[in-house]
Amino acid sequence: MTKPLLFEREARAVVVNPRWRWMPGIHVRAVVELDGPLLPSPGDDVGIVFRVGIHGTGLVDVLWPDMRDDWSARWGDTARIRSHAGGGHHLLPVLDHPATRGCLHQMVCDALGEPGLYVVGAGGPTWCVERAPGEWLRYDGTWGEEWGPSAADPISEPSPVEALVAALAAAARVPVVGEVK
Repeated sequence: MTKPLLFEREARAVVVNPRWRWMPGIHVRAVVELDGPLLPSPGDDVGIVFRVGIHGTGLVDVLWPDMRDDWSARWGDTARIRSHAGGGHHLLPVLDHPATRGCLHQMVCDALGEPGLYVVGAGGPTWCVERAPGEWLRYDGTWGEEWGPSAADPISEPSPVEALVAALAAAARVPVVGEVK
């Protein structure tokens, strides 16, 4: 039986976001189709993205584990490397893995042009994205200090991962300098 992927709904949403990009270090699980079931894997292991777009190919190279040995012995073994493109197997990020969450955080910072963003607990089970104390990112991609029914809603999600996914979605609503929307 395939082990469930935490934050699977968010993983499926984030990979179709135009601001998403594959980065070395992201941990992944494979799916046949982006809206299809997770593929079973030995021990429900995850792969690690270690190379992206080599020689302009757009391929994502993933190192998949082998249950017979440990990770440290695998890096030089090209038999465990698979290249993934748009067809065939697709990849979903394992958003609860610290390395993947760090890559997602960097994508949000880059997409919004704010290198100092951070995710903060806002009391109770609520997480927000700030660029300065009390200056929250809103769902529409703008920033504000107001919090209430008269203000545009700040991002308010039940986990740091969901707050980052919402922030990347907000970033997709903001045009990049020089980009025509």
